[in-house]
Amino acid sequence: MKAPFRTLVRTRAWVVILVVGLLFSSTIAFADFLGGGWPHTTGSNVDLWYMRNGPDYQGEIGSAVISWYSTPTKLYFHETTNYSVAQMVYYGQSSTQSWWGLTVPHPCTTTGNCTYNWTEEYVNSRTIGQNNSFRAQKVAAHETGHGLGLAHTTASGVTSIMFQGDLGYNTPQSYDISNINTLYP
Repeated sequence: MKAPFRTLVRTRAWVVILVVGLLFSSTIAFADFLGGGWPHTTGSNVDLWYMRNGPDYQGEIGSAVISWYSTPTKLYFHETTNYSVAQMVYYGQSSTQSWWGLTVPHPCTTTGNCTYNWTEEYVNSRTIGQNNSFRAQKVAAHETGHGLGLAHTTASGVTSIMFQGDLGYNTPQSYDISNINTLYP
């Protein structure tokens, strides 16, 4: 006996909604990630050597890195003054461009599945302003997130250091920690 036409249409509609929902939910889950990151074996620590360079915001950059190090993740940061060891190099300096911060992962030139060898994180004192320590630390923590493989957050109803602009906090939030633990289990 054949199923009534309405039942088939209704069943097919639910299947389409389910498939689209699964595709859409997986897109949201991956929207927070750039598609690259540091070499990592599940269960192991992510040991990263960082270096502060440039005349501006050295304390704020250090505080931003410590804020990530202090999270319940597998991230371990070690400071160095040796370029040949540094994996994440931070520059606090003035740029004539309009951005607050900028991260450049190497060798990755586009978002996608790639393994970072080193990254450059820039904090622009011209746009942030020399007397805004809170914002400078927020920008440095945000750029550290990019240097770890996180993208700008588009999720609503969450607090995340990966939102652009001024926020009421300048350290990684539980949403960011969850994303890092997903990226580096």
